[in-house]
Amino acid sequence: MVKKALFLFIFFLFPLSCYGASSSFQEEISTGDLATSELTPKREVPEELLVDCADSDLACGISTWAGYLAVEGRYFFDDGLYEAQSQQDMSLIAEPKYSYSWADGHLFVAVPYLQLDSQDNERTHFDLREFYGLYVKEKWELGAGFRKIFWGVTETLNLVDIINQTDSLAGLGGSDKLGQPMISVAGAMDWGNLDFMMMPYFRERNFPGDEGRFRLPLGIDSSQAQFESSSEEEHVDVALRYSHTIDDLDLGLSYFNGTSREPTLRTGVKDGVTPVFVPYYEQIQQAGLDTLLVAGGWLLKLETIYREGQSDSFFALTTGFEYPFTGILGTDADCSIIGEWLYDDRGAYSTTAMQNDLMVGMRLSLNDLASTVLEAGVIQDLERHPLSASLKFGRRVGDHWKVNIEGYFLHESDFIDSQYYMRRDDHVVCRLFYYF
Repeated sequence: MVKKALFLFIFFLFPLSCYGASSSFQEEISTGDLATSELTPKREVPEELLVDCADSDLACGISTWAGYLAVEGRYFFDDGLYEAQSQQDMSLIAEPKYSYSWADGHLFVAVPYLQLDSQDNERTHFDLREFYGLYVKEKWELGAGFRKIFWGVTETLNLVDIINQTDSLAGLGGSDKLGQPMISVAGAMDWGNLDFMMMPYFRERNFPGDEGRFRLPLGIDSSQAQFESSSEEEHVDVALRYSHTIDDLDLGLSYFNGTSREPTLRTGVKDGVTPVFVPYYEQIQQAGLDTLLVAGGWLLKLETIYREGQSDSFFALTTGFEYPFTGILGTDADCSIIGEWLYDDRGAYSTTAMQNDLMVGMRLSLNDLASTVLEAGVIQDLERHPLSASLKFGRRVGDHWKVNIEGYFLHESDFIDSQYYMRRDDHVVCRLFYYF
């Protein structure tokens, strides 16, 4: 408890001490919240290396490099529930981005991802976050390759965001995703935007190893993964989405038919002796609705889904608001108050940890050139009463550096709640990024 109290003191003291500090960032680098304030300075390939339009039939193009290298350290306040677990670990992370854009709008993007972890062998992994080409023709575009597609408007849980598999090894929250192979067609019309995706290959979820944190009592043996479809990973999934902005309302309607990204865990045996969990991937059909309404200073948000095929059919929603206070105490700082309710009518059988929960949080943005942001949130289970909290701080340092500090605190809960198996996983994670 002393360690946690010391962390909270340092956590709040450090950002306040940074208030008003100078930065040498160029003025054109915009400020933003923690989710969007990434450094993206790009360097162009020297002009002499580009295609000479006068001597070539190819359209002129521009190559750009961006991305980051990062060092991550995690410290857990308590010993793990299992013998092989450690109280600290370190990771090296690299995510470069190369893009080539043609004058007529065509685009090629490559974003590999590599993480090397000192403790958990499963957490050391490589992925193609993106590796695709786009062919653009007037109001239509055709894409092929590994892509990341995000759907959603809420803060706590994006129910409609179903295209990409979650990278559960990158961190808590589920915002990190694996690249999804697909062929896509998108059109922008006066009456709305249409998106169609055909996904010929399914990507399984990754899980922590025996030495990793946030694990279950039994290991998960993905080598024995089972599928409802006889085509297994090669089942062709399809998705459709219609989106449109009507005055102050952003509306999205989506449909997905394919392999569930959330596996059901069944008991099995490894090597004929060791009990394990085995992932089972069902075929599902999901209809989704997401809306964002600007009403005065209020942002009113809703995401809701209806899904069939994963055990019994069920309904789930996330809804809430965000309200900003600008120019706090006569400064440039803004503070947004956020509230959301999360409901899943499967109750204890839900594949998420949030079946009837209330989230209350705040986001403080100093709106300085360093994009200093502090976030805090509390999630209260309205039925079984476990409570969890998170603190996040982000700030740019110098021309190419950024520091993120995050703390997660999970109160003990009943054994039927998924947080019960993470009751000793309160931790702080620090990341130092170098952007190029």
